[in-house]
Formats: sequence, C-alpha cells, structure tokens
Amino acid sequence: MAHGSSQTVALAVRSATLRLTIMTAIQQVLPEVQLVDWGQSGLGTPGDPPPAAVLLEPTGSELRRLWLERLRRLPAPPSIVVLGQDAHLAVTAFEVGAVDYVPLPATRERVQLALTRLAIRLRTPAPDIPRAATIAHDPAALDRLLMLREGSGRCIVSPEEIVWLEGARNYVRIHLIDRVLQQRETLFNFENSLDSAEFVRVHRSAIVNLRHVREVTPQRFHGERLITLATREQLRLSRTYARSFGAALEALYRIDRQRDAS
Repeated sequence: MAHGSSQTVALAVRSATLRLTIMTAIQQVLPEVQLVDWGQSGLGTPGDPPPAAVLLEPTGSELRRLWLERLRRLPAPPSIVVLGQDAHLAVTAFEVGAVDYVPLPATRERVQLALTRLAIRLRTPAPDIPRAATIAHDPAALDRLLMLREGSGRCIVSPEEIVWLEGARNYVRIHLIDRVLQQRETLFNFENSLDSAEFVRVHRSAIVNLRHVREVTPQRFHGERLITLATREQLRLSRTYARSFGAALEALYRIDRQRDAS
C-alpha cells in the first residue's frame, strides 16, 4: 500500500495503559493513518471499511477466527501486530503472517519498534501472495522461522527479513530491514541454519541475503567488487568469494525466472 493513501488501523487491546501507549506511538510513527477502536473482540463490526492493519491482543482461537473471517471477506487480509504473554501465541501469530509479535508487558520502545515494522509493511507494495497464504501452502516455511534474542526477551524472525549477517568473534550481528540483533553465536554456526541457495558469504565475516542485493559494481583497485543492498548499505565482495557469489546469484535468478514462467 503506497504511502499517503487512505489507511485505517484497527486497535483491539484489553489494557487501557497499553492502548494509550499504542495511540501515542502511532501518532509518531504512522501519523497518516486513521485509528479505529475494535474494542476487545478483534472482529470489528460487519460493514466496517476493511482495515489496512490490526493491532490485536488476542487468545490463539481469537486470532485464528479473526484471520479466517477477514481472509474470506476482504480482497486482501490486513497486516497484523499481535501483543500477548503466551509463547504459543507467538507461534500462532507468525503462522498467520503477523508483522510482529510483542511480548507483554512491553516497553514504549518495543511498541514503537513494532509500529515501525508495520509502517514498512504498509508503505511497501504488497506481494502477489500474502505471507500467510504462502506459509499455509508450505508448512516447511514454519520450520525456517528463527527464534532470536532481542534485549531481555526473544523474537521470531523469518529468513527473508534478514538483509545480511556480520561476524565478530563469538557473536553474529543480524541486520534486518529495521534493526540489528546480536546473538552469542559464531557466524559459521549460524550459517548452518540458513538456506545456502539464498544466503551466501561475500567476505570472511559477512553473509548476504541474495534477495536483498540490488547492485554489484567493480572497484578500481584490488579486483574487488562493491555490493549495494536494498537498505542502501554497501559491502565489499572479496575475490575469494566472488565466483561462488556470482554462481549463487545466477542460480537464484534462474529459479525465479522458471517460477515466473510456470
């Protein structure tokens, strides 16, 4: 959905304090949207204009009911941010393609972070197939979800959200579109949890997600190349990994072309 178009965000949370925190954060992060109150049911009123997004504090059954109802009634399902205290709810949230899961109680900064991720989703053109539909037809996609440390808690990250990874001794810094997560693990070990067809090493201490590569330009000296990512970050492609990087990039594009042609 393009930035600047008319968008409605529905709010369905139980806590008055949390509701106020969200409303304040939305004014800062998504000032262009119209906020509507869905109360605590998370189902809205029949005949209401379809929301672009829903911020929901549900039980697992409520979340599934919301998703199925909206999936049937709307041309496109809304983006969802789920807030809750149940670890099982986090899994359910990502099963239905939630933008984020916010563990409660949540700080103001954590709520703002979730809304920043939602803003990126709303201001980015929607894919041809909703993420939830993709997962529903590909149960193996759930197995690829990563449980990562974030501050004093944990978050669930889909591999496609990772732009690149940076190794630093016994730590790996995971660069997402909107933030960086640091994990106490070596880059080599973390690499084993990723799809080698999409995540390729470009330097001894760096791995990129090929789907976020936008440009590769030769450098004047040393025979190296510069990789520009979707986030406009630039990484050095060393000569050691140039051949394997080029082969992996070509193979991935070939697979995508075959899929588009079928």
